[in-house]
Parts: sequence; structure tokens; C-alpha cells
Amino acid sequence: KVTLICAILLALAAGAAFAKDEFYIGQWFGPSAFTQEKIAEVAAANFTVAMIGGGRPQDKRKALDIGQANGIKALVNDPRTNPPASRRNREFAAAVDEAIADYSKHPALWGYYITDEPDTYAFTRCAMVSKRLRSKDPLHIPFINLLPSYATNAQLGAYNYEPYVDQSLRVMEQQFLCYDHYALMTDGGVRTDYFSNMSIIRRQSLKHNVPFCYTLLSIPHGPYKDVTEADLRWQVNTALAYG
Repeated sequence: KVTLICAILLALAAGAAFAKDEFYIGQWFGPSAFTQEKIAEVAAANFTVAMIGGGRPQDKRKALDIGQANGIKALVNDPRTNPPASRRNREFAAAVDEAIADYSKHPALWGYYITDEPDTYAFTRCAMVSKRLRSKDPLHIPFINLLPSYATNAQLGAYNYEPYVDQSLRVMEQQFLCYDHYALMTDGGVRTDYFSNMSIIRRQSLKHNVPFCYTLLSIPHGPYKDVTEADLRWQVNTALAYG
């Protein structure tokens, strides 16, 4: 992942502490510093949630304060809510509880980051954290971002992409379904599985009755292009068209 790859997360889950039709518009990853200037820049760009990673818990609470002052919320990335290294780890619960105590009462908290692009072998460990978070703090989202359909079977830990997505929802019980897909290439091409990936996500979101979310390309990296405003609009509107 690269700093400030834009995440557009659409139509958040009902039943939590926000409106059913609220949009999460966040960036991956940043801001680069927990200052009034940097977080105000995030708010001025019309992001609604800043992903807060790095620093000590007190630094993250400062970022939450600044976010509240600027009218945005925060997705907190704290190592204590990352999945434990082993399913036999029984100490993770105390760490999760400490993180909840540090952040859950803050009015600018949107949710807790758990992990990015897990394979199926990590699902049980992620579920341990997610279940603990939901039981102790049901008002805030445990955040997990899935792999795209162009990931290999070895990366997925599954023989096919749709079973991977289905299993993620059954095992981790996500409150919404989030994935990334970077489709726009430097040679001008578009990944051929872009729409089939979106179709699978839509189908599984309906099957499990959870809204879906989409992480799109906003900066050049690797084989991906430097997107134009038209490219951004195309990605956003195709996602909206699929629900």
C-alpha cells in the first residue's frame, strides 16, 4: 500500500452509530503528521475519515481531537487491534480492551483498523479481534480490507476468488465488505477483471446483507498510472453503479 491511495467506502452499515446512507471517504494512509495543518488539509479535501496510524496512543488521541475540531472522524490503526500471531494467543483480548479504553469514548472515532489483504488462513485470527471489538464497543467498525480478484490463489489461500470473499464474511462477520482493486495501468489498459470483481463483491454483499466498500487508485505506483480527474470519476461512478 502507498500513502494516500484513496479509499471510497460506500453506504455504511445500518445499526451502528451513523446514518445508513452515510459515506466513508478516507485515504490510505495518512495524514503524515498529527497537526492542525495536516488534518485540516484532509478535511478540506472532503475526506470524512482520516486513517490514523503510527505514534503512541496519546498521539492518536491528539489526532482524534484535531479531527473533531475539523469535523471529520478517524479510523485508528493501533497494533493492539491487529490480529494475533497465533489462534492460541489468549493475551490479545487484554490488548484489544486497552485500545478500546483509549479510544472508544472519543466522539471522533469512526472505527478500528484490524488488517489489510488477509488470506483465508488469517481469517480466524482476524475474527478473534473483530468479535472482541464488536462485543466491547458495538458502536464502532472493525475495519478489514480484502484482496482483489487478480490476487493469486496462493495469496488468497483459496482456489477461487468468490469463495474467498464468502468465507471472509462467514468467518470474520464483517459489518461491511471492503476490498481494493487498482485497474488503471500505465500503458493505458484497464484490468479485465475490474467489473467481474465488482459483480462478485455486490453479489456477496447482498447474500450476507452487508454494504460493500471499494478502495480505488488515486496515485501512481508500480504498474499503475497517474490518474486524471476523469479516471477518479470513472472509478467512483462505476462503484456507485454497482451499489
